[in-house]
Amino acid sequence: MSSSARLKRVWPVGRHRIVTTLKQAVGAVIVSGVAWIAYEVRCTYTALSSVMRPEVMELKTKRSNYIFINDPNFGELFETLEESDRARKRASVFWSRLPSPVGWLTWWRKTLAWRLLSVAQTGDLRERRRAVHLLAQLGHLTDSDCRHLAQACDARTAVGLARISDIDLRFFLPPPYAHLNPSMQELIDHMRNLLLTLESQTEHLCVEYFLSKAFPEIQRNNRLNHQNRYLPFDMDVSLEVRQQQRLTEDKLLRSCVENLLHHCAVGQNAKDLVTVGALPLLMAIYRRYHDSLDMKIMLCKILSYVSIHDNVLDHVFMSGWVGVLAESARSPSMRLSAPAQRALVNLDRDEKVPGTYHPHVYLLHPTHRQETPVAVDVVFVHGLLGSIYVTWRQRDRAPAATSGSKTLHRGGSHVQSQYQPSDSNMAEYLNEATQADRESWSDILKEYVVVMSDIPIGGNASANGPFHLTQIRGSSLEEMTGPTQCWPRDWLPQDCSNVRVIGISYDTALSFWAPICPVDQRMRHLDGRSEELLEKMKQAGLGARPIVWVAHSMGGLIVKNMLVKAWVAAWQSGDEELQRICRSSRAVAFYSVPHRGSPLAALRQTTQFLLWPSIEVQELRQDSPGLLSLHDQFLQMLREVPLEVVSFTETQSTLVSRLRMQFNFVPQSSADPGVGEFYEIPQDHLCICKPANQQSFLYQKLLSVIQKYCR
Repeated sequence: MSSSARLKRVWPVGRHRIVTTLKQAVGAVIVSGVAWIAYEVRCTYTALSSVMRPEVMELKTKRSNYIFINDPNFGELFETLEESDRARKRASVFWSRLPSPVGWLTWWRKTLAWRLLSVAQTGDLRERRRAVHLLAQLGHLTDSDCRHLAQACDARTAVGLARISDIDLRFFLPPPYAHLNPSMQELIDHMRNLLLTLESQTEHLCVEYFLSKAFPEIQRNNRLNHQNRYLPFDMDVSLEVRQQQRLTEDKLLRSCVENLLHHCAVGQNAKDLVTVGALPLLMAIYRRYHDSLDMKIMLCKILSYVSIHDNVLDHVFMSGWVGVLAESARSPSMRLSAPAQRALVNLDRDEKVPGTYHPHVYLLHPTHRQETPVAVDVVFVHGLLGSIYVTWRQRDRAPAATSGSKTLHRGGSHVQSQYQPSDSNMAEYLNEATQADRESWSDILKEYVVVMSDIPIGGNASANGPFHLTQIRGSSLEEMTGPTQCWPRDWLPQDCSNVRVIGISYDTALSFWAPICPVDQRMRHLDGRSEELLEKMKQAGLGARPIVWVAHSMGGLIVKNMLVKAWVAAWQSGDEELQRICRSSRAVAFYSVPHRGSPLAALRQTTQFLLWPSIEVQELRQDSPGLLSLHDQFLQMLREVPLEVVSFTETQSTLVSRLRMQFNFVPQSSADPGVGEFYEIPQDHLCICKPANQQSFLYQKLLSVIQKYCR
């Protein structure tokens, strides 16, 4: 074979070997390079870890990517986004770029959310409310989606979202400067300077007194003179301050916030908090005391006082309080949720039912936005030492079964019934009926009459019931949805969906030994308190629809005084708002109201010296000329302004546990106004306003009155 032929056979083999060798060399170089890069990255990561936290390098696990832009014109970005979106829709390749149906749905939800937010900020009232409602119901949004929407949200829309039930809290940005964590001493110094500024602007004696005792190093002119006995915060704190004991930082800061709360409740003082820039400071205190219920209650009350003023919405929104109020409004504690809800409804510019709720006035229903028009206003006023949290709660259940009572079983659970059948055949039938389904009770009611709990044991000739049940909720006489902290808030909307429930809560005292603010001294009188509350009722929009008044004990005297004052002033001064309140009042329900006073208020001279009874107690003396004159004016008013009057009186004495004695607070002769329906209820003074359940006569009778005006 020639050399040229052998070369032709060897060359393909040699070329293959050369190519293989080159590939191996290139692969080795690549592997070596990757290994070297990995080694360098590892060394760099190790070096940085010694001077930087490792989580900074973990970019894949970072938080939602959003920023906080302090620019009220940021909403103009919507127009640009909408133009870009329309341009993409006109493109021919738009639909071909959709990766999958899941991706299309994700894009659709995001686009819909932005469109709803744009309508919520630019539409008319009806469109804005509808868009906010739909945006709140839009689910399956990521954290970044919610944060981006929150960035672009304006103050009015944010408040609207906060008033939606079960709103996703991701729609609200955290407060600015949330990363800062001032020390306790810094917060105390800021609060002291804040109180000094407010005291110099308003000359509030209570603030000056607190500063002089809590911070004795402050040198100032003392204007208190003999008024040192007044102190608006806890007496235990005041004693420690006066004894020059060293307070802990925690207790001193709490006392500062409590004194600020008292200062804001007086007059127009709350508006000064915005002008001096106090809202960010209060937010810093809230972040430190996020687990303290009492501190959160005080801060939410302060915000509710601020919310009644104009041009404060943007300040509240920019300081991050809208999200905090939305979170507090869903608290199981009514002491926290009530002031938070009051602040939100005052800030809501798109609220359909106009009204501003000042201190001592709470909107119990509707606490969230609703489209149902309001047909009637129901106003609840508690008595001496009461509150909306205590007076109007459900009565405690009986601790155990008594002889003759029946335990009704259903689905593994049992409910204690207070019904005691007097007939053995009836008892046997009821025992069998308790195993029936829920619908079977309608058949039972066709053959038997089931009386209500708390049935009256007596009444006047005008008393006409109803005394028996026409329908029973649940499978037994007592089956309920659970105990309630406030039955007007929880029960009335179930039976009357178109009611507005307002609760009035005010401070009272039994003795002058309790600390009393000198500014509040005049308002302790019945006339002063009635004038103040009547003015706040006007601000709440009362008079635009029928009104039903519900009062317990001393609260009934306040209601009568408000109605009489409105009646007299309406026709003397021509005040149209007062005239509307008079003409719109349809009924009043009195729960053990001492129309002619209480015998317990008549104290001997020696006892009066020791107890030093308060103004409220002195005005409740039996056969007091002031009370008798008020009642005569009330009866005279009824001749021109006809009201349906329903009265309940206690027949059992009340046990005062501290004294271990039984007292009859309101005798039947004083509780009977001499007009309208009058019922004697076998309960004491404290339980007369606390129905056992929704089947109670105390509730059903009031419900029958309200339902007349709900149609």
